[in-house]
Amino acid sequence: MIAVITATIPGREDMLAECKASVAAQTLPATEHLVALDREMKGRTGRVANQLVKRTDCEWLAPFADDDLMLPKHLETLAAHAA
Repeated sequence: MIAVITATIPGREDMLAECKASVAAQTLPATEHLVALDREMKGRTGRVANQLVKRTDCEWLAPFADDDLMLPKHLETLAAHAA
């Protein structure tokens, strides 16, 4: 139903791990959590996020930064308002 996409850069592994844990702890699980590393580190994680979008066929996408944490009902709330 909802795919979470996260672009990241090297050196943010600890933050990314926390991000992944918060996505995994959702009351409504994500259909998938796609993560990609911007190895070029040119500050263009949008390009990497666009590549992630092409890898899913989910109707709904939740772009999520690697340094953010989702509250437990985030995806549940999004799904409730999707209709």
